[in-house]
Amino acid sequence: MAGTHQSTSHNLKQILTKSSERPTKETVRDKPAIEAYRRFSHRIRHTLGGDNKQFAAENAAIERDPAIIEYFNDIRGRRGNDGHLSKYTRWETLGAVKDFLRYTGLEPSNRVLTDLIKHKRDNPLSHDIEQALRAYSNEPPVKKRRTRGSRILGIFRINYARLDLRINTHFEPAIENCTFETFLQILEVVTPEQRDMIQWGTYFPERATATYRIPFSAFTRGKKYAVAWVETHHPDYANKSKVRHPAIIPLAFFDKVEAKAQAACRTCPFPNYRAEWKKITALAKTEFKVRLVANHTRKIFEKLAGRAKFNPAAAAFLMGDKTKLNNTGHLPLIYNPDLRQLDELIQAYDAAEMANYLNLDNKGRPENSELKTLKERIRELEEELRKRV
Repeated sequence: MAGTHQSTSHNLKQILTKSSERPTKETVRDKPAIEAYRRFSHRIRHTLGGDNKQFAAENAAIERDPAIIEYFNDIRGRRGNDGHLSKYTRWETLGAVKDFLRYTGLEPSNRVLTDLIKHKRDNPLSHDIEQALRAYSNEPPVKKRRTRGSRILGIFRINYARLDLRINTHFEPAIENCTFETFLQILEVVTPEQRDMIQWGTYFPERATATYRIPFSAFTRGKKYAVAWVETHHPDYANKSKVRHPAIIPLAFFDKVEAKAQAACRTCPFPNYRAEWKKITALAKTEFKVRLVANHTRKIFEKLAGRAKFNPAAAAFLMGDKTKLNNTGHLPLIYNPDLRQLDELIQAYDAAEMANYLNLDNKGRPENSELKTLKERIRELEEELRKRV
């Protein structure tokens, strides 16, 4: 297996003179199961063949390594993080370290990275570590290994032992071959729960963890919409843009999802989104020969917002897309009146009939909007005729 591969030519045991401290055993508390529409619970994942206690003990040992402590402190101090370290960053860093150490024949401990860094400082002309890391980053799966390899580079750099190596992490984007028409056909054959999940993601076009794991308690009911603010740092989900922004969901649909979720003892809409999207992706690939993944709902939102002629800055704001938002003008969160107050944003949302466009039952072209356009055209023609007469 690639995850347990140990290269004899890139074994780094011989360059360390200190013996690594063995991680101590620690207990693991099982997380309570979260129910879904159909019964669902988070399963314990056994990584690299180890048991849960060993897995937790290795993580705890690595986190005590001074090099990792320094790396995490640097991340907490970066702009916008406000002293926060996300669960994803912590988890991916620990995974990258353990995977790289096993590849090079080293056991996870609370000193092994510090010892490697010390070796690089003491032997700046030695390239043993660079050669091992280059070989590691070219092992399949290449995308995953290169992403993890870049984290190892970061750990060395933050600890003032920069490695003489570059790892390319600019991958070609995945081919987009799922047209809107095919997307609508897939909606016809998925389960009712999966359709609700896709519709929720279209109304709420954030990244998956925020979209599906935001707690129901975050929402406030209005006359027409349930509105929640996606927080910059939240224990249940990640807001990658680090911009606090609202989520606007039609009240009738929100009540429907909440009722089904609470009947299954949920506190958030779709905690099982990973498993369900895997099923949807497999269905799209086998039956329709197209690629369909969770972020497609963000693309559908952007497409339909364009059809509705919704303010691009407001659309980017609701998507939590900081790059698109900044491209719409100079300091849009300060100078764009549609974004300064929620009432103004909802008025613009209503004026563009976004709820009708985003309702996938309307297939992207709501009838009332077409009638409205025809009536406006008729009025224009009548006014033109009156002027000629």
